[in-house]
Amino acid sequence: MATVSILTEARLRSMNATESSKRTTLLFLGALSLVAAALLGYHPYAEDGGIYASALALRLNPSLFPAFRAFAVAHTGKSLFIPVVAEVVQRSRMPQEVVLLGLYLLSIAATVAAAYGMACELFSTRRQQLWSTLLLALAMGMPVGGTSLYIADPYLTSRSFSTPLILLGLTALLRKRYGAAAVCGGMSFAVHPLMTLWALLPAAFLLLWQRSPKRTRGFILLALAVIGIMVAIQFVAPVDSAAVRAASLSRGYWFPSQWQWYEWIGLIAPVLMLLTVASGRSKTMSSAAQSVAAAMAASMVTVTAGALLLIHTGNTAFQLARLQPLRLLHPVSIVFVLLLAGRLADPDARTWRRCVLYLFVLGAVGGMLFLQRETYPHSAHWENPWQQRGNGYENAALWLRKNTPVDALIAVDARYTTTRGEDAQMVRAIARRSTIPDAAKDGGIASVVPVLADTWLAGSQAQEGLASLPDAQRIQRLRPYGASWILLPADAETAFPCPYRNGDAKVCRVP
Repeated sequence: MATVSILTEARLRSMNATESSKRTTLLFLGALSLVAAALLGYHPYAEDGGIYASALALRLNPSLFPAFRAFAVAHTGKSLFIPVVAEVVQRSRMPQEVVLLGLYLLSIAATVAAAYGMACELFSTRRQQLWSTLLLALAMGMPVGGTSLYIADPYLTSRSFSTPLILLGLTALLRKRYGAAAVCGGMSFAVHPLMTLWALLPAAFLLLWQRSPKRTRGFILLALAVIGIMVAIQFVAPVDSAAVRAASLSRGYWFPSQWQWYEWIGLIAPVLMLLTVASGRSKTMSSAAQSVAAAMAASMVTVTAGALLLIHTGNTAFQLARLQPLRLLHPVSIVFVLLLAGRLADPDARTWRRCVLYLFVLGAVGGMLFLQRETYPHSAHWENPWQQRGNGYENAALWLRKNTPVDALIAVDARYTTTRGEDAQMVRAIARRSTIPDAAKDGGIASVVPVLADTWLAGSQAQEGLASLPDAQRIQRLRPYGASWILLPADAETAFPCPYRNGDAKVCRVP
């Protein structure tokens, strides 16, 4: 009886310790998610966030954007993300802005949790698992090579949820839970088909590593097959029109030859690190780390070779470039950060390695805060729904939302997102009014939806230099479109009546 009592007591202590450890882990991940969100900031209508916010607003109110409506929906039409978010807004009966913020915070927590799940597969010690998750959370605002992506964005897009789903799918593969991996992959594809498409490649290499007795041969054959498919996509594509070429060439990050030297470091450094892990062994690093490193490195080498061979600014067709194969660098960079931090946090590592890890952590905190403030210097770091906007262009767009009819058409300089004080805030999304296509964000939409290229090019050219033109030329350019309002910098010269102005921008009526 005494033995039974002792065993029962030991089991209870073990269960209590396990429950305590789970609670501690949940608290750690929750706190880390809040820290990550605090570093990232929140700008719901900036950059791609504005594209998704426009599509959501239209889904909730079909009377919006009667002119140039395709630019509000085309980029998001192949995903279930907007319909699902719209359903959440309608069922919750909460304002769109509140739901966007809530889902944004949820996506960060999901990414942190998914990263921790992968770290637990990669490393055998709790120290390494926690430190690798910590560094990734702090570095979420890190740019990804020359892809124009970040590990996580300071706004909500479909990539906000495809990222944790892809990580969960890869982790399920590492655990050889193929059904769960397929479910995660299917959900990710429904949310963001393009990101999932390229994430399938490391998944395929990982399966080969696990199941093929001849790994090297299998890797080579798969790499050649992928490059062959890339060749076929490029050479069967029809010749692009001048407008499609203009839209495509406006996306410099599609073309490796246009990358800066430091962007190449962002590609080469992760691959070298992954190759080192794949070829070496460590008693605190699991075999899963070696397999995922090999899969990621092989995938990145394959698509980089294909891109260098086939994607050039002089091509007559940009079908392959439009698929953006180098987006694969996004999940590769996440795995790179996890492996780097885990290796540096190895309990058996020398003291200098730990010092490097601490420097990376401090650098991530300072660097990410600096990067966000440099990117959005004239906007609040956290743009809460209940907070008055500090950005003059946002306030001007909000005035348009409140004081103009739904069918109003807004004109704005083609390159307004690069104007000082604007911070890449999307006027269409904030004003919830139709706008003539601009050069930057609408150029991105036209580049991936070629049927919009002619409309985009004409609208963009009509608004080129609009902020500095005399009124007579503004009227001449805008008359064919029937624009009723124009958004100008505060110091722009005009005789148009301007019922709203602030220190950065003014809203004027077009005669």
